[in-house]
Amino acid sequence: MQQKSERGNDWGARRIPAFGRYSYRAKATLAAATYHALRAGRVWLDGHDLLLSLLDEPGEVIGSLLLRLGVDRARLAQVLGQGQQAEASMWEVDQIHEGLTPLARQILRAAVAEADSLQHTRIEPGHLFLGVLACRLNPLMSVLPAPEVALSLARAQVWATLQPAATTGQLAGQSVEPELVLLDLERQVQLKIELQQASGHLLLWRLLIGALSVFGLLILNSNNALGVPLPFDLSNWFAALERGGPLAWQPLPGWQPLFSVTVLLGVWLLLVVLTLLLVMLASFQTLTIEGILGQRRDLFWRAWGQAVLAWTGVYLVGVILASLLKALLPFWWWLLLWLLFVCFNLGQAAWGKRPFPWNGWPVQQWPSGEVVQRCADLLARRQLRARFCVLGSSVLLPAAILLATGWAGRLTIYLSETLLQAFPPEEVEILLAIAVAPYTARGLALRRPLLFSLHWLPLLAVVGLVGWFLAPGPLGVELLQLFSLPGCFLALGVGLLCLLTYRLLRIGGTYACDRQALQLTGNVLAFKNALVRLININGQLASGALFTPFLERLKRADLFLIQQGYQGRQAVAFSVEREER
Repeated sequence: MQQKSERGNDWGARRIPAFGRYSYRAKATLAAATYHALRAGRVWLDGHDLLLSLLDEPGEVIGSLLLRLGVDRARLAQVLGQGQQAEASMWEVDQIHEGLTPLARQILRAAVAEADSLQHTRIEPGHLFLGVLACRLNPLMSVLPAPEVALSLARAQVWATLQPAATTGQLAGQSVEPELVLLDLERQVQLKIELQQASGHLLLWRLLIGALSVFGLLILNSNNALGVPLPFDLSNWFAALERGGPLAWQPLPGWQPLFSVTVLLGVWLLLVVLTLLLVMLASFQTLTIEGILGQRRDLFWRAWGQAVLAWTGVYLVGVILASLLKALLPFWWWLLLWLLFVCFNLGQAAWGKRPFPWNGWPVQQWPSGEVVQRCADLLARRQLRARFCVLGSSVLLPAAILLATGWAGRLTIYLSETLLQAFPPEEVEILLAIAVAPYTARGLALRRPLLFSLHWLPLLAVVGLVGWFLAPGPLGVELLQLFSLPGCFLALGVGLLCLLTYRLLRIGGTYACDRQALQLTGNVLAFKNALVRLININGQLASGALFTPFLERLKRADLFLIQQGYQGRQAVAFSVEREER
């Protein structure tokens, strides 16, 4: 079994030649190269990514090498940036093995050979640069004034610069270096291929559903749009429902709850079917490919069934309340309904229900240990109290999950057993700091339920205004206008705008939580390691997070570290100046 520090961080040991000899700076260079590849739209490592990461290396070794060879760093970086290719086709992805191109593997092997030829035990960024020169990588060779002697000059420079550090204290230096988690590019390539194949299988269903939806709208609008009379007229059918039979029952003037429930329940069932075919099947397939669901995939569908039943009840109660509000306040009913929806979301967040799909997994008591003490100390610094539960066993749930639900006295932290087994205590601490970042000192977390409620407000406003100006009557007659082509385009446009706004606000909230967690713990390396390890263990695409852009979070963590260093230097300078005065 892997050691705890290696869980989710074994790609380098499996696929990088002589990875155990790499220094921390050399590993950081590899990590930077993987991020360059992700920015270029690729999930595998190429030789140009290694060269770009070497140019970004802050040490003096690479700078002295470039100076000795007569290479302008800025010009070379510009040429490399212009030559970066966009994301490759599916055929090219299939040719990538172990997350490395043949050129990248050749450079890494050449770096080991160069370190051996110089009798250096450790592999440093300078040896990686020698590997690039040995493989005669362009455009580096094209900008060298004397490419035929460049490798010899670079070897002499690396020998002179690294000889004292590379021959003394190897084992001691290696043992105290911190762990640096590398992105598992082999798994990233495999995921990309499998997810593209899965999306191709679902594409036919999506095209069929889209074609049927367009065909249905054209049929419903055929009298107006095409001028073709049909025996079925939606307006006549709505009028018959509104006036005839028991659906015309009105407990109050203008309030027809049976009519509203009958019409809108049909819309709800249609939405449930569309969600199942377009969203849930794709989500289940993605989670299965990523390996998050483990051996109990039935728990996903059980959680989905529970969610559908619960939201169906909420929907029916909301329809009855909305129909009553519209009868009492024909113009402002939608605003009052939204306020009730806000209260419902706040109450649900305060109650602490686990989100889908983790509401279907069993929980167990959390054992004691160092992680417990670290988490308790962090909550004490935030003036919070919570109970901890383990979410499923590592067999039932092989994913690394950490959730914070509930408010104040009902605040509960759920952690999966896989996360406790694979993550060091400092990384569990930083993930917990991110999870509890939205909470105030009184144990309230208003941001997420308010954002979720807010992005529904414009759509409710459109329905309410359409009902007031174009479709007066009981709740449900608005569908006549919303099913028309102009109304359908209006609702669809407003819905997409709401989703985009919600995504941007969620991303901004994620960045705010990250910064607060970093301010609370101050451990930038643990933060970056935890994010990468989460992706490796959960089998997620590093470029596929909808609400949590991976590269931008790492970039902001580095910026936070720079800002903290600058503020520290400013504080020292101020204190020295005050003492001199």
